[in-house]
Amino acid sequence: TRSSLIAIRRVFPLALFLMILLNVVSALIGVVISKVTGIGYLDTYLATTPGGIWAIVGVALESGSDVTFILSVQVLRLMLVLFMSPFLANHFSKQLAAKGDDQSSMPRA
Repeated sequence: TRSSLIAIRRVFPLALFLMILLNVVSALIGVVISKVTGIGYLDTYLATTPGGIWAIVGVALESGSDVTFILSVQVLRLMLVLFMSPFLANHFSKQLAAKGDDQSSMPRA
């Protein structure tokens, strides 16, 4: 619908910026890990790249990278996200509740 397109148009620049920022930060973390450990840049970049684990493993296999290292870091990243998500959701919901009832029309979880 027209209203959906307007909403997408409004949100798109911020979403694009955040995607680019996430990839740049991931690449920088990869550079730091490479400098500290001596592992190659491609391996550490693939290990810290956000996204589909299986796509990254496929790229790692085709490029001759250290698939074991890359998959280990990716699984560690996934487990960290799964572990931290409930705590972050609880924290932010408490912050919203502490702001008061000025958003009382919003449904509570």
